Amino acid sequence: MAVLVGHFGDIDLTEESVQDAFTVALQRSDGLELDGYYLFHSIRADLLRRLGRDEEAELAYDAAIARTDNVAERAFLQRQRQALGEAG
Repeated sequence: MAVLVGHFGDIDLTEESVQDAFTVALQRSDGLELDGYYLFHSIRADLLRRLGRDEEAELAYDAAIARTDNVAERAFLQRQRQALGEAG
């Protein structure tokens, strides 16, 4: 982020650019047929969280949790989901 601030010279413009990038990433992922992959839902959850769309992020974390059998990954995703409620 510091590099972007140096490039743009403005923290607000930098933050707006980052938010725009997250939004574009979400839009581009909408058409992908990756519903069965937990990482797809995990990445969407993180993007949604960063955009402040916590209710949608919770659903995406739930989808990711439901699609992984790995205990460590499931625990991480559950912590991330739980942190959404704590942040608000």
